[in-house]
Amino acid sequence: MQAEMTELKNILKDQAFINKQPNKPPQTIVHNAPVTQNVNVTQAVYISPWAPRSTLISTADLIAVFAENPRLEEYCHLNDTDKIDAEGAAPYVLEALIEFVKRAHEAPSARNIYMNPRRADQVLVFAEEAGGSWKTLSLVEAIRALFDGVTGGIKYTIRQTRTLTELSQQIIGAASYVPMLYNDEPDEYVKKAKGPMVAHLTNTAPSAEAHVQLAQRPAHERIASKHPIAGPHPAATQPEPDIPWEAVGPTYQTEAATSASSDRI
Repeated sequence: MQAEMTELKNILKDQAFINKQPNKPPQTIVHNAPVTQNVNVTQAVYISPWAPRSTLISTADLIAVFAENPRLEEYCHLNDTDKIDAEGAAPYVLEALIEFVKRAHEAPSARNIYMNPRRADQVLVFAEEAGGSWKTLSLVEAIRALFDGVTGGIKYTIRQTRTLTELSQQIIGAASYVPMLYNDEPDEYVKKAKGPMVAHLTNTAPSAEAHVQLAQRPAHERIASKHPIAGPHPAATQPEPDIPWEAVGPTYQTEAATSASSDRI
């Protein structure tokens, strides 16, 4: 009995000691982690208007197309008889025409033509008159205008650089035959180019999530594009008011994380 009383007293003493201790606040654990905040990054791209002119093609463009493209490099090394054979040379000529159009559209500011999202046989071209607007044009007519611009640019550059060492005789010869063969059967080349050109114009359209606003470069800031695209005078085209203009346009607004680069459009 005495032992039990002693044990009880010890328990009560321990409990009294615990009750006298000051109350400690609960611990707060802070986890430090990087926070990514999404913001709207607006980047204006002023589109060069669709107008009748040749595509500017430099000697560097000629070298890149005919020396770096395996198929066209093969064309450069054909003999002259094979180079001018209308049937045998057609795939090479078509490849060159499309390749030059793609290079001309590398800069977003030069992309003044897109597929019409409502008509598979039409494109939208950016006309600068009346504050800038998008107008419709038949796909066939647009391809013809683009190819006319490319061949005109090739002929101009070849005339200017025949005596320069920048171009080999193989490139000069192959490039010279492209306008000549195209001009013999332009409608046939346009017909063959429909599929590849639809794919190209679809691929160069602004991304689906991009927010687009129509805009025109202020008059005092307008300069010629490095790669102006050939095309008919905008006045010859007809507007289509109900086209969803938010699908394409010269000003892109995209969402990007603050930690990401905002250089891309």
